[in-house]
Amino acid sequence: MMVRHMINIGIIGMGQLGCKHAKIMTVLPNVRLAGVADTDEANLKSAVEKFIVPGYMSAENICAIEDLDAVSICTPDYAHRKPVLEAFDNGKFIYMEKPLADNLKDAEDILHASVTHHNRLMVGHLLRFDSRYAKVKELVSKGIIGEIVHIYGKRNSYVSGPLRYGGHYTILYHMVVHEIDLVLWITGSQVIRVYAENESKVLCHVGMQDSVFTVMKMGNGAIVSLEHCWILNRNCHSRTLGPEMEIVGTKGSIHIFGVNGMEIFQDIEEIVPDVSVYAELEDGRITGCLYSALESFIGCIAHGDEFPISALEGYRAVKVVSAIEEALKKHMPIYISD
Repeated sequence: MMVRHMINIGIIGMGQLGCKHAKIMTVLPNVRLAGVADTDEANLKSAVEKFIVPGYMSAENICAIEDLDAVSICTPDYAHRKPVLEAFDNGKFIYMEKPLADNLKDAEDILHASVTHHNRLMVGHLLRFDSRYAKVKELVSKGIIGEIVHIYGKRNSYVSGPLRYGGHYTILYHMVVHEIDLVLWITGSQVIRVYAENESKVLCHVGMQDSVFTVMKMGNGAIVSLEHCWILNRNCHSRTLGPEMEIVGTKGSIHIFGVNGMEIFQDIEEIVPDVSVYAELEDGRITGCLYSALESFIGCIAHGDEFPISALEGYRAVKVVSAIEEALKKHMPIYISD
């Protein structure tokens, strides 16, 4: 297998996350940031000036670059399908930020395209690159805690996020999908039944759910309980935020808690920086699981290896979230077929 010595990559979607992707690409070895794209002129202008690269107003234009090897797609959850299919049609490798899509139909279309184009897509379920969850996966796979009896997961967030999104994102596809992917990956089992309840009092004016509680039954018999909320204010205690995961088995248990074990106290507020995902250090290094995920993506392209998170895995997570969505609408348990 021929090793690629230099990989040219473009970023599609230059919001906060897209800029982090671009920054990482400037420090990864054997990678050249070849261009950025965004339909928002202000975002594009800012990114072009910051990274000193060509800018493009559409996914179609940047994907048409002949010597571009790959793209990283950081568009909003609801705008994944079009740039992904454009990238596939132009023969690019693709890093797709989670979720694969924010509806089952788009997820099916992307999965079909990925299979047709020889699985050239990696889904950015980056928490798999958090060393804590990776260790949990290892311990569970080795049977250290025996058979899984139940899993509890929590991920809460500040209200500033959904207010900024203005109704364009949902808590299910933006937050809940994190824990769904982790549960599927760690257990190696599929969800067979889901039930959920939700409430909306704070975000009802923008048509968004405040909080969702989910109960799932796994194919291996385990019970899963998930708590998600994104209406917390900045002066809440850091332990309310989570994230948290507890896995109880027949021979032991594992408990993960807190963003990263770091809190900063200032005169007027407590700050809980999520350095486990992304952190720029004074010496120029970038650390965190986002860096590790993109490093893995580039490494797989360079050496011709399979991507660690396939479109099929991304699709399975979306399928479960879609079932939770249906359970909320119908107020009844939903069974999930293979």
